[in-house]
Amino acid sequence: MPRLVGGALRLASCALLFSLVPSAPTAAQELGVMMVRASSPNPELPDPQGIGLFAQFEARSGFGFRMMYVRTSNDTDKPGIVCQVYSPRIDCDTEGVATSAGVGSFRAEATRVLPLGDRLRVDVSAGATFNSLDVTATGVSGRPADTAVPSSGNLGALGTVGLAITPLPALPLTLRAMGSLHWIKFNGCESQDDPTSGYDPFCGTDRFREIQIGLTYRVPRR
Repeated sequence: MPRLVGGALRLASCALLFSLVPSAPTAAQELGVMMVRASSPNPELPDPQGIGLFAQFEARSGFGFRMMYVRTSNDTDKPGIVCQVYSPRIDCDTEGVATSAGVGSFRAEATRVLPLGDRLRVDVSAGATFNSLDVTATGVSGRPADTAVPSSGNLGALGTVGLAITPLPALPLTLRAMGSLHWIKFNGCESQDDPTSGYDPFCGTDRFREIQIGLTYRVPRR
């Protein structure tokens, strides 16, 4: 529950910030909410899903800028090692471990919009991300699992292709579908030379494939 409350507060804060950003005289501003589903080779984040807040600023030239905050999470169950004390290891056993991992991702992308008629647009974008990770891993005995977690933010890179459809030109609502490749360089690595080092699934770069679907409100040009 604290994780859900914290995620909701972060989403609300981002929504407020997005709403306060004024649109430029020659730009269109688009605000919305996206449902996000992803997959990755990371054993603790095999199929995370969640929600994202979306803001895009588009110049008349077709170039623009996009900001997003995305929050996804994943729950897994698998065997793992739990210990009463980890350094040095005391009273360790292998048992079932329930892990809950959440990723909060702030994203900034440069975009290029290609109109395909009055109702259909395609856009491509690329940018950088800053990602925070929170993880709880607990064995069936109630003891914490031996799982290394990054202690600071993790940088990433993102590439996106999107499709935007305006069903009724008289209404400023747009249906959006986007596909992204997102690389995150996790820094939760343990020393392989340390005999007490534990399980470190958040070490190195993982690639996430994402599908995002949502509804946005398009502020008219001024």
